[in-house]
Amino acid sequence: LSAGGFIESTFRRCSEDQDHPPHWTNTTDTCVRLENYQLSWGGHSGELVPTGTPNVWVTASDEKLRVELQSFSVTGPYWKITTGDGTQWFFGRQRLPGWSAGARETHSVLSEQVWSNHDGEPCLNTGSFASSRCLLPYRWYLDYVVDANGNSLSYWYDAFTNLHGSGGSGWNQLTYWRDGVLSRIEYGTRAGNETTA
Repeated sequence: LSAGGFIESTFRRCSEDQDHPPHWTNTTDTCVRLENYQLSWGGHSGELVPTGTPNVWVTASDEKLRVELQSFSVTGPYWKITTGDGTQWFFGRQRLPGWSAGARETHSVLSEQVWSNHDGEPCLNTGSFASSRCLLPYRWYLDYVVDANGNSLSYWYDAFTNLHGSGGSGWNQLTYWRDGVLSRIEYGTRAGNETTA
């Protein structure tokens, strides 16, 4: 079982991220790059391509899936794919409808420390490479499904952290989310009531 599928983004080494004059160079750390996303889900796989409409994407093979990057929430951005039958598939939502403080979260997003070295990128601090980093998502697992009749299904994960080194000094041991393993699937629920027992 491949945990239902995922959407993934890739970054690159800062030493290779020099397509225009950067603030920082020559480091093995991971830097932000242009938006890029790949889908691996339910028999669909490949690159996501922007449509020109903000936050709306399609698969490179144009499989008539509506793919939307939802705005940032408290837990970060997440994805929604709508299929022709009206079913909505959410990736990395984390907090399901009806969530309140202390309620369960799906732990469906993996993140890592990423540096910014160009103007306009998130977390850039032109005075310090060490502080020009933030935790950014690199994989969003499928965690919530709602059909056209309001029936829902949710995927819950156990996420694991790890440590990696950094090219800087004094801040070279950093935590990131290494992996997520499917813990359970809950079905037979209705939209908005998934976080209750």
